[in-house]
Amino acid sequence: MDDYGYDYDQDYGDDQGDEDETPENKFYNAKGHEEDGEIDEALTAFDEVIEKESEDEKGEWGFKSLKHIVKILFKQGKFKEMMKRYKEMLTYIKDAVTRNRSDKSINSLLDFVATAQNLDLLLEFYGATLTAAKDVKNERLWFRTNMKLARLWYDKKNFDKVFDIVSEVHKACTQEDGTDDPKKSTQLLDIYSLEIQVHGELNDFQKMSAAYHKALRVKNAIPSPMVNGIIKEAGGKVNAKAGAWNSAFSSFFDAFHSFDEAGHSRRLQCLKYLCVANMMMLSSINPFEGAETRPYVGLPEIVPMVKLVTAFQTSNVDDFEKCLSEYRDAIVDGFIQEFVPALYVNVRTQLLLKLIVPYTTVRVEFLAKSLNVTVQEVESMLVSLVLDKKVDGRIDQINKRLLVGTRDNSARKYDKLHHWASQLGEFQRIITSKVG
Repeated sequence: MDDYGYDYDQDYGDDQGDEDETPENKFYNAKGHEEDGEIDEALTAFDEVIEKESEDEKGEWGFKSLKHIVKILFKQGKFKEMMKRYKEMLTYIKDAVTRNRSDKSINSLLDFVATAQNLDLLLEFYGATLTAAKDVKNERLWFRTNMKLARLWYDKKNFDKVFDIVSEVHKACTQEDGTDDPKKSTQLLDIYSLEIQVHGELNDFQKMSAAYHKALRVKNAIPSPMVNGIIKEAGGKVNAKAGAWNSAFSSFFDAFHSFDEAGHSRRLQCLKYLCVANMMMLSSINPFEGAETRPYVGLPEIVPMVKLVTAFQTSNVDDFEKCLSEYRDAIVDGFIQEFVPALYVNVRTQLLLKLIVPYTTVRVEFLAKSLNVTVQEVESMLVSLVLDKKVDGRIDQINKRLLVGTRDNSARKYDKLHHWASQLGEFQRIITSKVG
């Protein structure tokens, strides 16, 4: 040692070497091999981490190493060896790593292997996870794994197995009296959203509606955007069937927004549904003028619906019929098909209302010819408009005429002023929106 306290005989290199041999450093060294494409070296190095750490006790670096080994073996198609190492990894979740760490890693692996087309492999992988989760009483991991398994069976159209799993996990989310546990509201929405999907696939509207109303009763849940989208879409369909088109429009818009947030293609179908709801409401507002929907106007899948909405709002019956005929496959699915006849009636009704505005007396035959429908169909439409008080008038059945304005002159003048004021207000709204 010199006068300044330095010992030149001390071997600092040995200490540095010991530091390099820690499980953490070995792990990052192994990860470096993997990133460089040196897969055999990476596998050897990850195994060294596990051996080094197990000299004392299992811990985080061995767990992480096994996760990387499982991914590598999966990519190599060495599924038997992969399952062996995955089961080894699962032994760590009892007390070697935190529950949050293990849940996050295992869930990411479940998503990673879900791309496999090998059903037997996936069933073995999910089965091993469920067994491990049950052994350590990790209810959250058990629930999530079961739901992933149920969705696997859903994709395979094996709905009996889906219902078996749903029944089991639902029991775990109920209280002693059999009612839903409010403390497990988010899990309950996951369950009900899957039930909604299955009943939708089976075209069982009554049961789908029942699952939707159960979901509505769940409070204080924080559903994922995907789950929320599924539930809101179901709500739109339930309201549409009931003729509550304002509520249906609102639900379809919420579903569109949620699917958009989730990055799921289902958003496009919900966008079509909200357009149908908009037309069924006889709304004068273009649904593609909103900031959320405007970016989709030019998409090939949406262009036909844009043309249909434009034809509807301009009361161009010919263009409307041509659009539905030419782009039917792009516009109409099983749900929309149910409302196509009503859409035809609505677009003709829009035109009919415009046709009779200038007249106090108009021949029914003239209206029928303008709409390209029969006299009987026009009469039926006129009766509905008069009964709904959308037209102030009466039908002269003998002379086949519509007599517009049967009330006193002062009332008619008031109605004209009101109509003029409404048009002025709408015009002002449009100008304001354009300027903004």
